[in-house]
Amino acid sequence: MPAKLNTICYVHNIAERLTQDFTVKEITGITRIKDDDPTKVIYLKIKALIPSD
Repeated sequence: MPAKLNTICYVHNIAERLTQDFTVKEITGITRIKDDDPTKVIYLKIKALIPSD
């Protein structure tokens, strides 16, 4: 089930590949859980599908 998530994260890694219908971008982002503790972080795996023309 799709969900909407709003967060600010730092982009750690991007991998891009082409398929017949889409450009697929696989992104690893890092965000902090607590503002006062920089060691508490979450790694987000993000996949973006961009349609090819």
